[in-house]
Amino acid sequence: MRDLTTGALLDAVRAWVEIESLTNDAAGVNRAADHAEALLRGIGATIERTRLLARLFETLGPGVAGL
Repeated sequence: MRDLTTGALLDAVRAWVEIESLTNDAAGVNRAADHAEALLRGIGATIERTRLLARLFETLGPGVAGL
């Protein structure tokens, strides 16, 4: 997400809140992971989906976010 306006931030938070992802609901957890993957790819991350691992070395300098 590169648009940091109030509306864009509220839309981003709303999207997370609307994802039903109880821990024991594999489909819900996958929806949350799909959403995270899409957002991270949108800022240039590469994704390894065996676990959600976002690498931002190329675009933002050293840093890894693991979920």
